[in-house]
Amino acid sequence: MPNSVAVTGGTQRQKNLAIQVAYFCIGELMPRVRTLDIKINLTKMFEKGSFAECWPRGDCLGSMRTFEIDIDHRIYKPFSKNPAFSAEKGYKTFIQTICHEMVHIMQWVRGLLTERVYPRKLGYRKLWKGKTYKDVSYSKQPWERQAHAMESKLFKKFEANKQV
Repeated sequence: MPNSVAVTGGTQRQKNLAIQVAYFCIGELMPRVRTLDIKINLTKMFEKGSFAECWPRGDCLGSMRTFEIDIDHRIYKPFSKNPAFSAEKGYKTFIQTICHEMVHIMQWVRGLLTERVYPRKLGYRKLWKGKTYKDVSYSKQPWERQAHAMESKLFKKFEANKQV
């Protein structure tokens, strides 16, 4: 089964761009993986306090191959009259956000990032290379540091390799 990327919501331009970026990232980050099923939802996320989020779907103990990404579609509004949504800045942020979330997918697939549900007192935890990071701020979480470091590089590569 080949990799699959489906996008819901947003404009047709946003959907097409999201698919292109996701497939590009798969090729760059996981070139040998052929069994990914990724669903990207272009929805509203700002109200939840972020641009996007990513998680594995289904059984987290099984094969990490099915993922879902929610991204705020308002990041990239090419024809918006609102100056807060400039086309150029929004385009770059939209692509970098998808790249960021695709790095998380790569982390899940490679087993660097895992999750575990412990007994009641401990609850849900994300683990990085088997180690729990309980009270670590967002900016110091190793999976986020890696994703932030890679998103700009992936954006530049995407732009350099973009079909004109």
